[in-house]
Formats: sequence, structure tokens, C-alpha cells
Amino acid sequence: MAAKIMPNIPSVEPFIITKSATTNLDKQWNVYIDEFELFILASGVTESKQKLALLLHLGGKDLREIYQTLKEENDNFDRVKTKLTTYFQPKKNVTFERYQFKNAKQESGESSAAYVTRLKTLAQYCEFPDVSLNNEIRDHFIFTCKSAALRKKLLQEEDLTLTKLLEIARTKETTEKQASEISEKTNDSKLNRIDRRKAPALRQNRKPPPRKNTQTDRKNCFRCGNAFDKNHVKSCPAIGKVCYNCGKYNHLSKLCNAKPSKEVNHVERHEPDSEDSRDGNLFALKKIHRTETTFLKEGKTSVCLNGTPVNVIVDSGSSINVIDKHTFAFIQKKNRDALKIKTTNEKIYPYGVSKPLRMIGYFDTTIEDNSLIVPARVYVIDEEKAGNLIGLKTSKELELLRIKVQNVNHMTDNQSCKQRKDCFQNIPDHLKRDVEKFSSLAKGKGNF
Repeated sequence: MAAKIMPNIPSVEPFIITKSATTNLDKQWNVYIDEFELFILASGVTESKQKLALLLHLGGKDLREIYQTLKEENDNFDRVKTKLTTYFQPKKNVTFERYQFKNAKQESGESSAAYVTRLKTLAQYCEFPDVSLNNEIRDHFIFTCKSAALRKKLLQEEDLTLTKLLEIARTKETTEKQASEISEKTNDSKLNRIDRRKAPALRQNRKPPPRKNTQTDRKNCFRCGNAFDKNHVKSCPAIGKVCYNCGKYNHLSKLCNAKPSKEVNHVERHEPDSEDSRDGNLFALKKIHRTETTFLKEGKTSVCLNGTPVNVIVDSGSSINVIDKHTFAFIQKKNRDALKIKTTNEKIYPYGVSKPLRMIGYFDTTIEDNSLIVPARVYVIDEEKAGNLIGLKTSKELELLRIKVQNVNHMTDNQSCKQRKDCFQNIPDHLKRDVEKFSSLAKGKGNF
């Protein structure tokens, strides 16, 4: 007699397979079958045929279509489960799985127990021998943990096991948390001893805010930044120039007060000012004026980022791959396994603006286009719908970008001189002085 399903137990959702999902299907299937087996156990279903019927019914249309290609006579639940697990299991790339394991690092705010659990998950696909699996995890934890004091303590231990490592790490974290709470309460009690009667005297000694300078009081020109005097208006180099930030005339972008555009269209890499800079490599973010839409239409394409289709701009000037937080949230929603964001010291600046964009961090994943899949690092900026970029390195690896130099047509000096003179015709009056001053810069070897 078939068991009756208890009506108060929530059912499992269908197993949905998107057309573009070519990766992580094995992980999705493992999570789904675990949930299903918990459901039938709680429901009291024990017969194999009833388990199979429930799996095909609740699994949905996609799962039933796959089963039809694997169907055999006298199938039961355990046999079909094995077939489907084999079907969704991709060909493992052990080298890449070990690469991901070796590059894992403890994130800011991540506890030692959580980090060890993450390392165990990564190690499942590395095919480490069972006898050395815990040692691999133990050694990698010691090499990459955040706390230098904990690392020193662990290196002093003899015959250190993974279990003992977790005990030491948890004890240290608990002790530090308790000591921090005691210090905070002690500091709060000291601050409360301040004599509040001195506050009025402090307010009386405050200096009034400085008066804002007018144009005549300025030491530097608000258009170009150079020294200002009464004759500067006639000779200001910013007159007639176009601001790269707002697209308006008569001021330079470095002094522009307009709010910078948040569109991500071009990325350039800059080195730090000194070797002691703690910001690491800096990245400047250029925007293209809103009226220049040709490049945006022609440079866009669609790729699969961590198995999720994403619209991106292929940019040969970019050193990095960038997505906004709206796209990142969309990818997270489509994947059952959450992507792990890591913090970074690198910064992204809009062109001509000294204030960097807010960075959420970066994550390592795979990017797929047609039949090519490449590993890549993707940076996430804290902006809504700013756009997404695929940089030069990844674009070349996916064969989205090929650089070809055309033949150069050499000209004689007379031809070059004639073409140079022709290009200086019909120039606006406010630009003629600069053109005449720098006309020697237009002399070249030819055109291409």
C-alpha cells in the first residue's frame, strides 16, 4: 500500500534548466536531490516506484525530458538518481579546480570555521588523496589566514591536525572578541567623565567660517586652474575648450563642478604615484558623451558570466573586467551558489575626477562565449546600472577582439605639407591662435 504524503509539508520547487546554463549544473542537481530526499523522508514515502514518480512529477518538464533520453525498463528511484547524477556531472578540470583552491584567501570578517568549510568545499573537486586531504586544507589555511598572530601560533604547534587548528583559531577569536568588548566599555566610561560645563567656552572660541572668495579674490582661475589676474580672462587657455566630464565649453574637466556620469564605457590603468602607495594599481573610468551612441551599439555583445547571460561592452582600452552591482545581483539571483566577493585596494576613477567610485570588490569566475570558456577576474562597482565592460585580455582570450594594422601609405614632404595646410582651413577664430602655435605637430610620415 502506497504511503500518503503529509499535506502540511512544503513541496520542492521544479528543477529548472536555463538554455544558457552550461556550468554548475552538477552543483544545482546535488542541492536539488538532497532537498527532494529530505521531502520524501519527511513525507513517509518508502516505495521506490512512488519515489520515482514524485521525482519526475515535482522535478518539472525539463527533468522529465532528460529522463526520456535515459529511460530503461524496470527503472527504480536509485537507478534513475544515479543516471541523472552522471548526466549532470561535467568533465572535471582538476587543474583549474586546484587553481581555485590554491588562490582562496580568508576574507575580511570571515571566521576561521567558515573559511575552513569553504576550503573543504573547494577541495571536493581537487581529487586530493584522502590521506592528505586534511593536511592540504590545514597548510593552505596557515598560509592564507588573515591573522599573523594566529599563523605564528599555529606554526609553533607540533603534530597539528585540522581539528586542533580549529580549536586554537576559535579560542583566539573568542578571546579577542571578549577583550574588545571590555576595552570598549572602559573607554566609554572615561569619555563620560568629560566636564560638560566647558562646552559653552569651547563654542565661544570657535572661529567663524571663512568667506567664500569671488572671482576677483581668486588666486587661481576657476576655468583652467592657472594664476589669475585682471588680464587672465583674455588669455585663459580654457576658453573654447570642451570639458571631457560634462561636454560643455570654456572650462577644463579637472575643475568641472558637474556630477560625473556613471556610465562605464572605457577603463585605463594608471600606476601608483610611489612604491609606498597603499592603494595599489589605480584605474580611471572614462565616460563617452551621451550623444555618441555609435560605439555603444557596435561594441556591445552578450556573454555568459558564471553561466548567466550578461550584456557587455568589448573595450580594447580596458585593463580589467567591470560590472555594476545591479548586474552582480542579477547573477547572484540566477545561481544557487552565491559568488564570494573579495575586497581590493584598487580604485576606479571617472575621467577627470579625483574622487573614486565606490568599489564593492571582485570575484574570480568563468566567462563563456560560444564554445570558449576562460577564467577571469571581475570587479564590481557600487553603482546601479552603470554598465559592464570586458577588458582587452579577456576579449582576446574569447576571440571577441582582433587587432589588425593596415598598410601605411607614405607621402612625400610636398604632399604632406599640402595636406597639412588643407586640414587647417575653416578653423574657428578662437582656435586659430593655438593651431598656428602647434602647427608643427601635424607633420607626419603618412596616413593609414
